[in-house]
Amino acid sequence: MASMATKIEPALLQTLRRILIQKEDVSSQIENGPRQIKVAENAQNLANQAVDDAKDKLRQLKMAADEKQLQLDSRDAKIVDFENKRAAAGSNKEYQLLNDQIAAEKAANSVLSDEILEILEKIDVQESDVAKCNETWEATKRESEKIAAQVDARLATLKNDLELINQELKTNEEKLPSDIMTDYRRIVEANNENAIAPIDDNCCGNCYTMLRPNVIDQLRIKKATFCPSCGCILYMPMSDSVAN
Repeated sequence: MASMATKIEPALLQTLRRILIQKEDVSSQIENGPRQIKVAENAQNLANQAVDDAKDKLRQLKMAADEKQLQLDSRDAKIVDFENKRAAAGSNKEYQLLNDQIAAEKAANSVLSDEILEILEKIDVQESDVAKCNETWEATKRESEKIAAQVDARLATLKNDLELINQELKTNEEKLPSDIMTDYRRIVEANNENAIAPIDDNCCGNCYTMLRPNVIDQLRIKKATFCPSCGCILYMPMSDSVAN
């Protein structure tokens, strides 16, 4: 770690802290951009799946209606056949038997007709549901495209801001004493914007650990000082520091 004799101006540490916080904020916004797009795309995918599910249900209903219609047509054909045979019946017994079969087929057809009507009503409802699902998908698609465009435009600005912040950071980092750079790099890499903190009421402004008097004394004369608890670089607010 840097020699405790190393001195750093509180104003420089305060500036570096401000820049590191800005860098973390802008970097987080840049990272959040693709997540926003992904959330919108997921909503669109869910809406698209809802459309597919609604259409699949509609297809199943139509297939069921077609199947029952085929059964109805087949029974109608049987009725016609039975009626023809009844007309040519050679005895009352045969006539009555055919008459009973015709009645049974007509009763079955009545049930089938009711079932077909019920399915057709469900088809009407399902077609409306498909239309609503399509409207929702179109809306989520437009929203997804809108968000993607907004994020792309915002990312361009944020990346430019980050480049300027990095330039400012580099300029100010070059003002740090050379013998503290290794520690500074390590702490920034580990803690990002929490690498530097002012003291607050004799506590570390990052982890809020109470600092010993000798640590406060070192800060007052601007010596390089690290929090004994979290390891961040500490500085005394400039109004409280004194020149050596």
